[in-house]
Amino acid sequence: MKHHLPLLALAIALLTFSGARPADMETWGFFGHRRINRLAVFTLPPEMIGFFKQHIEFVTEHAVDPDKRRYATRHEAVRHYMDMDHWGVYPFPEIPRNWLDALAQYTEVGLVDTAGDTTWL
Repeated sequence: MKHHLPLLALAIALLTFSGARPADMETWGFFGHRRINRLAVFTLPPEMIGFFKQHIEFVTEHAVDPDKRRYATRHEAVRHYMDMDHWGVYPFPEIPRNWLDALAQYTEVGLVDTAGDTTWL
């Protein structure tokens, strides 16, 4: 039976991916984000799962909204994800815990013109 496990895993993977609609598989990122968000709903605590299960289709479909938005302007891609290594060591004591402290520490003020260029103030 153990020698059948890799074959079984391959068969499951092929069935999973071949059953997906082409629109869902524009890129692995879209497919992956949708799948992860959908499955994450089932890991929520009992107090939350009811609400999110009720709206699981919305959660699944909108999982890719940040991916779509990152191509809106050249400034958006850098905001697409957070590189946690940049912020120090867990539990990240350097990161402010309240909004006003975070604004004071990390905000740079700039103007973006119609061409998309930024002038920092």
